[in-house]
Formats: sequence, C-alpha cells, structure tokens
Amino acid sequence: MALAPGQKLANYEILAPLGAGGMGEVWRARDTRLGREVAIKALPEAFARDPERLARFEREAKLLASLNHPNIGAIYGLEVEDGHRYLVLEFLEGESLSTVLSRGPLPIGETVEVCGQIAAALESAHESGIVHRDLKPGNVMVTRTGAVKVLDFGLAKSGPVHESDAGASASPTMTYGATQAGMVLGTAAYMSPEQARGKVVDKRTDIWAFGCVLFECLTARQAFEGETVSDLIAHILTTEPDWNLLPAATPTRVRELLRRCLEKDSRRRLRDMGDARIELEETLAPRGSSSMAVPASMAAAVDAAAAKPKKRRVGLEIGAAILGALAAVLATRLLDPLLGAKKAAAPAVRFEIGESDTMKFIEEGSVVALSPDATTLTFVARDSVGTVRLWVRPLNASAPRVLPGTEGAQLPFFSPDGRSIAFFTETKLKRVSVATGDVDPIADVKRARGGTWNRKDQILFAPTSDGPLFVVGASGGEAHQVTTVDTTRGESGHRSPVFLPDGNHFLYSSLPPIGGKYPLYKAALSGGRPDSITSLPSGVRLVPGWIFFQNVFGLFAQRFDAGSGKVRGNAIPLRESLWNTNYAASVSLAASHGVIAFREFRPAPSKLAWFDLNGHEEATLPFPPRLYLGDMQFSPDGRQLVFARDFEFESLELWIGDVATGAETRFASGGINASPKWSPDGGRIAYMHSISGPQTMMIGSVHGNEPARAYLEHEISFKQVDCWTPDGKRLVYERQDPATRWDLWVLDIDAGTTRRLLVGPFNEQQAVVSPDGRLLAYISDETGRPELYVQPFETPGRRIQATTAGVLRAEWSSGGRLFYQLATDPLTLRFVEVLPGPDLRLGPPQVWARLPSNIESAAVTPDGRLAVQLPAGKAAPGRMIVVTDWTTLLNRR
Repeated sequence: MALAPGQKLANYEILAPLGAGGMGEVWRARDTRLGREVAIKALPEAFARDPERLARFEREAKLLASLNHPNIGAIYGLEVEDGHRYLVLEFLEGESLSTVLSRGPLPIGETVEVCGQIAAALESAHESGIVHRDLKPGNVMVTRTGAVKVLDFGLAKSGPVHESDAGASASPTMTYGATQAGMVLGTAAYMSPEQARGKVVDKRTDIWAFGCVLFECLTARQAFEGETVSDLIAHILTTEPDWNLLPAATPTRVRELLRRCLEKDSRRRLRDMGDARIELEETLAPRGSSSMAVPASMAAAVDAAAAKPKKRRVGLEIGAAILGALAAVLATRLLDPLLGAKKAAAPAVRFEIGESDTMKFIEEGSVVALSPDATTLTFVARDSVGTVRLWVRPLNASAPRVLPGTEGAQLPFFSPDGRSIAFFTETKLKRVSVATGDVDPIADVKRARGGTWNRKDQILFAPTSDGPLFVVGASGGEAHQVTTVDTTRGESGHRSPVFLPDGNHFLYSSLPPIGGKYPLYKAALSGGRPDSITSLPSGVRLVPGWIFFQNVFGLFAQRFDAGSGKVRGNAIPLRESLWNTNYAASVSLAASHGVIAFREFRPAPSKLAWFDLNGHEEATLPFPPRLYLGDMQFSPDGRQLVFARDFEFESLELWIGDVATGAETRFASGGINASPKWSPDGGRIAYMHSISGPQTMMIGSVHGNEPARAYLEHEISFKQVDCWTPDGKRLVYERQDPATRWDLWVLDIDAGTTRRLLVGPFNEQQAVVSPDGRLLAYISDETGRPELYVQPFETPGRRIQATTAGVLRAEWSSGGRLFYQLATDPLTLRFVEVLPGPDLRLGPPQVWARLPSNIESAAVTPDGRLAVQLPAGKAAPGRMIVVTDWTTLLNRR
C-alpha cells in the first residue's frame, strides 16, 4: 500500500517523504497519540511478496528493538495494516555523514568525536550479539545538535552485482541469495576482505568498516577505491590504503588504530570496538578521563594542520603596535592589584577580529563572552565545513583556536575564575576547561535561554524557552527551581539571568515582551518576591555601575545601582553601532574591567524594484536605497505603497510612497509602528503601535482627515495584524497566549469586540481571507513545521493542508488564487486554484514567479506586478570589535 501525505496509519499521520532505498521508502510522520514526529519505513510491494526479504525486514525490527543506546537510531514499533508492514523509527533532523564528508574532511578533533560515538554504538550492538554488516557514512546521521546516530542495523539491500555499476562507492549492498555463508553482504567500498570473499562474518567485519569510515573522515577519500566493483574488491583484498593522505598532524594513536582496524587478516585485526572507543577517548583526553574533548595543546596542533586557510583577512592580523599596547594594558590590570600602585589610566585600545575561510561568525543569539579578568574572549563561530563550535582567543594572541567537543555550542559564559566556560547545546548544559579542553555535562536542557555563574560555583540558568529559572552546581547534580512564572501578569517564562556581585541576587528578563520590551526583574537565590526594575528590548550585561542592552541597531548603557536595583538617568547610546537583524543579544562585557567585546553585522541598504515573473529586474521604484524593515503592501488601486523605515531607538515609522512619483508621506510615528495592512477601500491602514506599554492596534485614515483610533489597549499579549475581511468591517489578528501559543482572533471594528477564530495547542499565524470572504488560509506548525491550510472562514467545513514542504507566507489575489512561498524553495512563488464545486478542493500547485535568492520581502499589485525588496549593495563582513575602555564609546550628547 503506497503512502501519501495526509494518510493515516494507525495513530500516525503521514506528512512528507524523507527518502527511499533498496529496503523501502521512508516517510516523515506525526504520532498523534504522543505528539511527536517519527519516521515510517515502508517495505516495497515486491519485497512484501518475498518471504526471505520479509523475514529480513522483521529481523531488523527485532534487532533494533533489542538495542537501547543514545548513538543508535531507535525503533518505536512495527505496524501491520492490510498485510503491509511498516517500521516506526526515531525521527532525526540532520544530515548523513556522507553528506558532511562531501564538503571535505573533518578536523581531527571532530573526527575523533564523531568516530568515538560510532564506536560506542557498535560496542553496544556487539555486546548484544548484533553485527551491523553495512556500516558506511550513508548509514550514520549527524543531528543538528551534533549527536551521532548509527542507522540500519541488520539491514541488507538486495540486487544483482554488475561491474558497470556507476560508482563503486555507491554500489548497492548485495547478495545472490540468502544471508548466509558464501553470500556477499555490505556496500562494496566498506566490505571487509572476508565479507568480499563470501566467508562467514562476525563483529570484526564491523571493525574493518569502522576503520574505513575513520579514514574517510580524516581524508574525505575512501580507504579503497576502484572504477568498478570488481576493481574495488581487488584493492580491498590486495592493496593498502594510501596512508600519505592522512593529515600530517594525525595523532600516532589514531594512525595505529587505523592500521589495526584495516588488517586484512581478521585474526590480526582489532578485537573489540570498546578498545577503539577507549583509544579515541585517550587520544584527546588524559588517561583516567572519559572526556572526548581536545586538550589545548592538541587543539593548537589540530588548528595548524587541519584548518590551513588559503588566505587571511587583514582583520585577523593585529599589528605589533596594537599587540604591544594591548599587552601593556592587560599587564597593568593584572599587576596593579598585586603591587598596590596607582598608575595613570592606560589609553583605550581598539582592534577587530575578522572572519577567515576557516571561521565565520554566526548571526544567531548571544555568541560572545569575556573572562572576568578581561584577558580571554570566547565566541561561537562556524568552521570551514559549517560546524558550530566555541572558539577562544586570549586578547594578546594573534588568532583564535577552536575548542573541540563543543559542537552546537550557544550562549557561552565564563566561570568566575575564568578557567572554564559553560555553554548550551540543544539538549545539554556543559562546561569546558579552557586549558585542557575537557568537556563535562552539567544538566539537561531544551532550547535553553541563558545562564550565569557565581563564586559559590552555582550556575543559574533558563533550561527551556518558556519556563522558570533553575540553579545547579557547576559540577552537575540535581537542579532546583528558583523563580516562579507568574501567569496572573501574563508571564510565560524567564530567561537571560545575570548574577549581581553578591552572588545571591540576580537580574532576569520575563516573557512575553510587552510593547516590544522584556520586563526586567531582580530576585535572590535565597527567595523572596522579585522586584520590578525596568523594561528593555533585550537581556542585560553588567559592569560596575552600569547595565548594557541593545536593540536591533544600537548598543546602550544605563547607570545601575546593584544594591538598590534601580536604574538612573536615560540610556546612553554607544557611538559604535551594533547592526543585527534578528534582535538577538550579542554583547558581552567583562565583569570588573573596562573591556567590551561585541560582534557586528552591517547589512546593506535595500532598494525596491519591479521584477518580471522570471526573476529579472525591470526597473527600480522611485524610492531611495535605505534600510526598509517589516512588511510592505500596495494599496488596493496599486498606486501607493506602505512600508516601515527609519528605525531608531524605540522608534519605527510607517510611510506611504507614491509609486509613480516617489513622493513619500509619513503615516505613523512615535514609538514602534509595524505590520501595516490596507483596508479594502484604500482609505484606512491598520497597524500595531507601542511605545513602552502593551501593543495597541491602530486604524488610521490615509488622508489624515481624522485621528487614528486605538483598539485592544487592554490586551497585554503580543499581537500582529493579519488582514481585513473583504467588507472592511473586521480584522483578523494574531494573539500570543502563554498556554495556547499564537492564535487567530477577529476584531469587529465598529463594536470594538473580539472573538476567537482559531485557538489551539499549535501556532496559527499569517491568516488571509479570500476576496469573496468564504475561505481562510493560514499557516500552522501542527506537523512540526509551518504549513499552509485552507478552510471555510466562518462556517464549518473541510480543512485542506495545501503544502507539505514548509511555507513562509501566503496571500490571495483579487481573482481568488492562493499564492504562497515555499520554505524549501525560496526562489519560487507558487499558487493553487480553488476548484469549483460544493466541496472545498484545490488544484495542483503551479509556479507563478521565480525570485532572486537575496530578496528580503515582496509585494504584488492588484494587477499582478511584482515588487521586491533586495540589497542595494554587499553587506560588510562580520567582525568582532574589542575596546579596552568602553567609556570612550559613550555618546553623551
């Protein structure tokens, strides 16, 4: 029975195909009973009629069910429906190791980490009496969190062998009959000699394949190659790998492990995968340590050998004068407390750390931290193959070095003594030693939102994106809840904690934001009611006497008394701008010195241009290049365009531009004004407005002949305008609720009343009503990612899922076509037709317009002309800026 999106299989809803192989198709599905995503493997029709293959399929289920290891893909069940069998497997988001290696070899530290996890998986399987027999990079998944999962235990693909098969590396696993002695099993490039000869195999054949995988991770080349399967098998039986391909810095223990794994005589081969795991652990950690992290000395060698850039940007090189001055500043700061001498203030030193071919800064989240003594910088960056890790850089060094074992790191922060760095992955709070590189887990997390470390060796952290704060010992142990989410004041969670100097009191931000700002509170580990401090657009950082925060375009300092918990005076902008398009805090400050370090991105100005439906620019709209933000929308007659521009601290204005002449008129100012939506008659615009309190929905006259009217002033939840109804009497808007997430509501404009439209456990957003008022299209993440749905607007009826590959936005045309942009295909706008008839039906998707890859937003005129927002030049490369006296940056005007 063929599977299809939307089909139900027991309590599983089929979502989308994931892939296919010799032993079946794999589909992404949702377990409606437990509310989790799974992978469904379906046996092909031809195989279902073959008793031997059917038995092999069921054997895979039993083998997997007997294994329970974090590095082995799990099985949840075996379903039988209408005589067809389906495996229900753990759904893993990431990419195969073969895909990773297609981009080049892994650094030595990452190779050891990945292969250490593979070895642990095989060790567990072998202890259960299970031999994989088909280990290869294609059967290893590297998840988004950096975890490694070995897949397809007990699986052997079937099919005849042909020497003309294209690409020996991809040659199918094969057999000429049953799975018994004399039959050749395993993908050819990773077959052991005894496997290629058709002899009985045991766990030593997995050890051989493991050696092949380890070799390939280091070199991005297969240990044995050949133009045909026959040539390949001949090389496996008679030749040695080209050991000269290994990086020069490959540790001796790793080279010896490779040779022992790839012994052609199985009697001389490494005897146990547990020995391989131990060898890899002890390669990068001292004896007696179970850490897989790279020591500092080894990391330096790894960086030197495995990450040789073809070119270096000037920003990475610091001149001798800068180094000398900086060293003097740091030496003075470190020695003054010891000598008790009062010296003249050292001059401020400013330098930059630029990107290189082997290191790219990331734009997401808080990614920078300084040690408390202001001597060492850590930050999150990607390496040459895109892996995210922590990097460290003593300020008096010339280049940073990576900390292996920190894959997927985010939100780092130092210990008070500066010797360790705590960081989060998707599932763990961990610590890493700056000197040795040892990595140790501390606590479990899920989408953590920040932490802080006091001198009592306690870590206060937000383990989830929507819950209270917890405290845990820096060496691990049981975590204890510290704060309580107050739902009576609309709170849904706490985040971004930072300890005050006494190590007991701390600051934290509350969710959701009110008027675009997060309430800031002061609380204590010892208990008591939290004190309200202020509201800010981001989390804070501290130096004595000051707090720092940022908005999307600026870094600000404000005086702060830690004892009373009061802020004083106005926020003062720093002259250095911090351009960051996703509102994520990316500022870090030393706790007791004047050093400041921050990451800077400067996007290019945007221009508005007409594009044809093949993605070619026709002409530029008559508006100057600038940084446009938020939605833009054409008036119903197509003659005017409303857009957001001129972002400053707590200010975002809405403007109306004449498409023919370029004349611009300010429509809304004072505070943050966003998400403008034109009324059907073109006389009004609805938008969201806030200054310092809750957001208010405003409806203003385009002609300015009456004051704007406010709605929803008393709703403290975060809101977004979606669309008008065709009669111009109602507005559909989004409302954020701590319990039900984003929901759809309807506002009756004349009566000022609201009612629920769609409220549920998922995010329902970006609603658009069809021109005839009959249908509602909206985006929901019910399947685990945003998809487009269509249903009757205000009457009961059938709901249709219109997309299966993810969607970014949707809009109805005046003719009733439903347009949408695919999340997986951002270069194409598509549409579907609503088919005539009594039942809701949609036609097949059709391509409407092909767009350039760098568009930032798009709008369509009523007559079908397409305008896009795209960069008017190149964005400046990302850079890290370090200043040794931040007070020189204060703009006191």
